[in-house]
Amino acid sequence: MQFEISKFHGTGNSFILMDNRDGKVRNPPDFAVNICDKNFGIGADGLILVEDSTVHDTRMRIFNADGSEPEMCGNGIRCFTYFVHEKKILSGRGVGESFAIETGAGLIRTRLVSEKDGLAQVEVDMGKPAFVSPAIGNAEAVSVVHSPTEYRRARLADRDYTFVSMGNPHAVTFVEDFDFSYCAVGEAVEKNRTVFPQGTNVEFVKVMPDKRTLEMRVWERGCGETLACGTGACASVVAATLQGHATQGVDTTVRLRGGDLVIRWQDDNHIVMLGGAQRVITGTYFLPS
Repeated sequence: MQFEISKFHGTGNSFILMDNRDGKVRNPPDFAVNICDKNFGIGADGLILVEDSTVHDTRMRIFNADGSEPEMCGNGIRCFTYFVHEKKILSGRGVGESFAIETGAGLIRTRLVSEKDGLAQVEVDMGKPAFVSPAIGNAEAVSVVHSPTEYRRARLADRDYTFVSMGNPHAVTFVEDFDFSYCAVGEAVEKNRTVFPQGTNVEFVKVMPDKRTLEMRVWERGCGETLACGTGACASVVAATLQGHATQGVDTTVRLRGGDLVIRWQDDNHIVMLGGAQRVITGTYFLPS
């Protein structure tokens, strides 16, 4: 069977995009495992499907390379916005206009800021951060901090982690540098089912002297280390602000291995993210029987 596909990346976080409004992809988890395999498929961090929505403009579903379905993806939704625009899935929706997208984390609004030669800039209203997530399990393992916002924190393997939900769970820890096996640490934290019964994304964040720039590495639930994570960048800015390393209402640049994102935690409590989405290839994928 053959499928028309496009591959995009957002700051190095790569996705296969498909219009699935006809329901041709009947088993998305298994399909994601096949198409995201770098040896036998195309290779990507995840699969993103466009589906019809009964409540908003369109619906985004995302599946990690291991077939699991996360609630949302910040880099993915920028690629989704550009893909929907290029394929004219929403008639007449162009540069400067907004898109109302149904996701597993609820309504997300995006705006196509610019696009040229396969590269777009997309602004995303990521909504409000949450600090009490059902993904965080054992209350005895979690301490509550009341300054200035009540949030959750735990000490795991000699490191302090701040919990932030951006529709999906994040555990953020601050580091002096990245000269240690952060992937091994991230994997151990992700798989700590006592604290995270559904797993978690793990961010390692270095604060730069200007307090307007963060450098970040990420271990993503269901993917492993990736070059970028949009929701993780947002969670990192929130955690940094809570602990006095960043300022609310001010643009903060988050440097990821795949590029930079600009994040602002606004005074109305919404998180706004600005970043790129780039088309890499379009073509036909042949799935073996």
